[in-house]
Amino acid sequence: MVSMPDGWERVSSVSGGLGLIQTMIRSGVNGIDDANKKDFGSNLGGGAMGFFNDHVGLRGDVNFDLGSFDFWRAPVGVVLR
Repeated sequence: MVSMPDGWERVSSVSGGLGLIQTMIRSGVNGIDDANKKDFGSNLGGGAMGFFNDHVGLRGDVNFDLGSFDFWRAPVGVVLR
C-alpha cells in the first residue's frame, strides 16, 4: 500500500496485491463431487482516511479483482491515533 499525505487531516492510499487463490468445496452429499482449484489472483484499490480531530477519524477502501475471480470489497473503519 502506498499512502499520500494531503495535509494533517486527510490521507489517500493506493493498494494492490498478487497471490494464489484456492477454492475448496466439500459437499458431503452423495453424488456431488468435491472441488479443489487454485488460480492466480490480483487486485487493485484505493482509499482515504480523514480525521475529525487530533485522535479520531474514519478510513475507507474499495478493492476489486483484476483477474477471472469476480469480487470486490469496501471496508470502513474507525482510526485512532
